[in-house]
Amino acid sequence: MNLTKPMCIVGASMGGTVVCWFAVRHPEYVSSICLLAPIGNEESETELIQRLKAGDTTSLLPETPDQLRCMMETLTVKPISVPRVFINGFLSLRLKLLVEHKKGI
Repeated sequence: MNLTKPMCIVGASMGGTVVCWFAVRHPEYVSSICLLAPIGNEESETELIQRLKAGDTTSLLPETPDQLRCMMETLTVKPISVPRVFINGFLSLRLKLLVEHKKGI
């Protein structure tokens, strides 16, 4: 395909599986992925999905700096470093909307 730079790849439904497979096998070509309604079943459930199904909303709606860092580690492929001041600032803004966001889960 003569790829020269990493790219964002998008997969919908079964294409989500293809995108994940490609990203794992060729990470040098992937800057990010976007999955739209990927297929799945209980056998393919991740620990994150199991926690969400059990009612643990902190995995996606963190309430503490440690929970936010854990969420970032879970949801990113490449480790990212965010200064504590940004973590605290983000949480202070986010906590104001936390009750409304939890209604959506």
